[in-house]
Amino acid sequence: MIGTIQHGILKELAKGERNQNGFLDRILFVSPNNLEKQYWNDRQLSRHVIPTWNNLIQKLIEFDFVTNDNGDIIPFELHFQEDAKTRLYNCQRENTDQCNREINETLMSIYSKLEIYAIRFCLILQMARWLCGEAKKDSIDIVSVEGAIEFVKYYQ
Repeated sequence: MIGTIQHGILKELAKGERNQNGFLDRILFVSPNNLEKQYWNDRQLSRHVIPTWNNLIQKLIEFDFVTNDNGDIIPFELHFQEDAKTRLYNCQRENTDQCNREINETLMSIYSKLEIYAIRFCLILQMARWLCGEAKKDSIDIVSVEGAIEFVKYYQ
């Protein structure tokens, strides 16, 4: 789900008891540094961007998968390389320490969910890098983990 919302309305959504169920904690909000209205311009995407994007998406769609006798997809597991796993675990420990120090319950809830996002970001980045020919798809490497940690820091 992607969309926009004004800051004032977002603050209204989080008022009082409305955020007790943790729903807003599960949404990753992006707020660009430059919120000034921009002038129109005639810049266009380079001609190679759209076919390249289409090729990458097609490669992802055509990703081979294995099914069992019932036709159900058998999950393909991607394990972490040792250095990547160590880095991710260290990041989780730092986040746990921060959660344990946090006195604001809302922030603690948000920080806790960022650990799960970190793992998801690792997978997304590894597969995106594989699609672009920058990585293998047999394990999650340190480059993807470092990128995922940067995403988490942004959202934090």
